[in-house]
Amino acid sequence: VIRASLTGHLVLSTVHAGRAAEALLRLLEMGIAPYLLASSVTAVIAQRLVRVTCQHCAHRYQPEPELLNRLGIETDGEFRKGAGCQQCHHTGYFGRTGIFEVMSISRAIRELILRRASIDALEEQARREGMRTLLDDARMKVLAGVTTLEEVIRVLGA
Repeated sequence: VIRASLTGHLVLSTVHAGRAAEALLRLLEMGIAPYLLASSVTAVIAQRLVRVTCQHCAHRYQPEPELLNRLGIETDGEFRKGAGCQQCHHTGYFGRTGIFEVMSISRAIRELILRRASIDALEEQARREGMRTLLDDARMKVLAGVTTLEEVIRVLGA
């Protein structure tokens, strides 16, 4: 896979990891030399699926402050959840959507890979460069009414 990417081919692969920076560490742990990894990877995406709030039975509600605190969300937002109806089989959810974390591999991140920097150091640099974490994306989807706080906590264990 790495060899193919070094020849200019776009290669898509999967690695089991909890967040984007962790995938880079997993590849290093698999024995890929840091210089090969740094020169061949252009981006890493972490994703999770969350259930979507049923739009047929969705209503406004005020979540418990403890749930808001767990996700670092201010209490003045508007929140929605499904009451349960025939459309959603009385679950309050209908369908799924992704929450994503996209780490573009910049020159600074390549340097960190070469130095075998920690996951936290990689993530910190990526965030300085504008990366939104899974939790950041999940918060946005909660505030947009796409999913619920409870669903994000269930999926991310936040």
